[in-house]
Amino acid sequence: MNQKHKDYIKLDSDNAYAYRNRGAIKIALGNPQDAISDFDKAIEINPEYADAYHERGQAKEALGQKEAAKADFEKAKELDPNIE
Repeated sequence: MNQKHKDYIKLDSDNAYAYRNRGAIKIALGNPQDAISDFDKAIEINPEYADAYHERGQAKEALGQKEAAKADFEKAKELDPNIE
């Protein structure tokens, strides 16, 4: 895990972008289960954060949670029709 992201979240614990980025790093490192909690926190801070829903959907899909992933993808698309 990138120490910069840990430090940044300590300094600004209400930054949805930082949690989303840390979640994306966890997915890239092959840890989608841990990534979900970061995406959850990003969404809690900013319920309109389409990217966080989309990436949480990717994490859930990687874990075989197809219906939950689909719901997140749909919510992301609702918030941002251009998201892919």
